[in-house]
Amino acid sequence: MSSVKTIETYQPLVKPINGDTDSLSYRLNLALNFLKISQTELAKRIGTKPQTVQFICANKVKKSQFTYDMAQALDISYE
Repeated sequence: MSSVKTIETYQPLVKPINGDTDSLSYRLNLALNFLKISQTELAKRIGTKPQTVQFICANKVKKSQFTYDMAQALDISYE
């Protein structure tokens, strides 16, 4: 059995809001868990307040003005 963890490993750990696995909130939480990056660290990387990232992670957000910046900071796909 492989010890390499994929993002799918973290799907059971991140509960979708209202079952919406397409939301930015859900996908961002998955990425942060997978990459072991805190919301505060992400906020620093994109030059915004931690509360902004916290809001995006905690709500059913489809897109944000920070979506592209977050994707670049996490080195993940924008889409």
